[in-house]
Amino acid sequence: MKHLLKLLTVAATAVTMQSAYALPTLNGTDALGLFNVGVAGNGTNLNGATSIFSSSNNGITQSSGGGDLSVVGAGTPLTENTLFTTGVAGGNGGSEPAFSFTMSGFGTFVETSNPLLVASTATGQAQGAEYYLVGNFTPSGSLASSFGPGASSFDISFTETVGTSSVSYSGSGTFASPPTAPAGVPEPASLILLGTGLLGLASTRLGKR
Repeated sequence: MKHLLKLLTVAATAVTMQSAYALPTLNGTDALGLFNVGVAGNGTNLNGATSIFSSSNNGITQSSGGGDLSVVGAGTPLTENTLFTTGVAGGNGGSEPAFSFTMSGFGTFVETSNPLLVASTATGQAQGAEYYLVGNFTPSGSLASSFGPGASSFDISFTETVGTSSVSYSGSGTFASPPTAPAGVPEPASLILLGTGLLGLASTRLGKR
């Protein structure tokens, strides 16, 4: 019995030490811009598009980051893949990858839940669409020694500009860690708490029967 208690004490100490030395997650924001944006799945219409992509797979940070991301300077290159608007795995049998972007030398964001269409607009022939993505950010480079992976979000707005003989698109948004929802959208933590509360209420009612 004493031997078992000793083992349990050692295990508990190890867990406590591991927690004490776990790296904190990032707390900061940065403005990002995407270049040479195109759409697919609905002609050339931004609203209703099934995928939105950057044909050259690049972008930049539009300003120096805030908080823990202050080390990321304006103009830091980005590489990203296609955003499939119908979900993490896209709408073609789950063959498409989740949307992600890499901030060169600083880390990678990967979406973990379906993109949420926050707003769609139309002014004349010009259209706009805002998507909110929740995911995980894994630091690299200089950030990796100070911060661990954590939940984050990317609120991105795409704009269509109609010219006399052509249509062009651009995208800009805010990356935030921990996740920051746009106005009118519940925070991810709030959704979890709401779900937990509803489950608790259902269990209580079932217990009374």
